[in-house]
Amino acid sequence: MTKQAKLLTVLSGIAMLLILYLFFTSTPVVIKQTNYQVAKKTPAAEAPINLVKLEADYKANVKKALLDYDQILVAAGLDAEDSLFNDETNFVAGDHEMLAIDLAELKISLMDLRVPAEFRDLHVDLVLSLSYLKQALENQDDLARAEGLTMLRGARSEYSWLSE
Repeated sequence: MTKQAKLLTVLSGIAMLLILYLFFTSTPVVIKQTNYQVAKKTPAAEAPINLVKLEADYKANVKKALLDYDQILVAAGLDAEDSLFNDETNFVAGDHEMLAIDLAELKISLMDLRVPAEFRDLHVDLVLSLSYLKQALENQDDLARAEGLTMLRGARSEYSWLSE
């Protein structure tokens, strides 16, 4: 036998002994299953929600957001929602990057509000309409503009308190 064959045989034997040693000395791992009952503390559990105050706060905040929306348009030199476009429903030339940023910030402030259950659909429509309008400004997308304005007009007509 050559030196390499002897070395290979010795190393194989040592490896086999190591495997047998680990096999016979190891113990199975046992994981105990426990059913922990974690008490979740939520703000709702700590104090009852005053639904009347929540509704009044929500209405005031949404009215302010829509007023801010109108002011954003005026600050950008636009006096109405439709003035983002000319009569042929094409975009007015110009850079509306700051307007898109303002709309994004307004959308984020709307998303931070606590929403009463009866106004969930309204809230989704308002947030989506701002998203569509921002997308319309960034991409000069006529379909997004039409969808955003339709949703916004629908919300204002369905909820008369928005226009008060």
